[in-house]
Amino acid sequence: MTMGNVLGMVGAALAVFLACAGSAIGVSRTGQAGAGLLSKNPNKFVDVMILQALPATQGLYGFVVAFLAVFVKIKFGANMNHLTYEEGLSMLILCLPVGIAGFASAVLQGSVAVSGINMIGKQEKQLVKAIVLTAMVELFAIFAFIVSILGVLQLGVTA
Repeated sequence: MTMGNVLGMVGAALAVFLACAGSAIGVSRTGQAGAGLLSKNPNKFVDVMILQALPATQGLYGFVVAFLAVFVKIKFGANMNHLTYEEGLSMLILCLPVGIAGFASAVLQGSVAVSGINMIGKQEKQLVKAIVLTAMVELFAIFAFIVSILGVLQLGVTA
């Protein structure tokens, strides 16, 4: 395994770790608020689950980028590509947008989802508005996901 491979694997690990950590925080906070609402109104379970699921998507974005980096570009295994130092450093850098933006947006999206849960607890017919407000934060994670995925896929790796 070359130093380039190590750098590429570190980038992939950061993409999935940061994005999943942010998702875990966002989903956890939303679940806590949801449990409070459900203790008063158990009929709101589906609404709470929809809002709680939204911050989870950033973890998926990080996983997809890491998968592409490790199994499509590096081809981890017996016939592994050997990345140069520059290729590995490039892969690490290209994995960072989805990791960093995914972390931040998942945490912040969780905060908006908590507010949405509070809103539907007070006004039952506000779920669509709560979803739209929560989904707006997702847009920035999607931008970072696109940058990382296109960058990793366009990275010229020498075999």
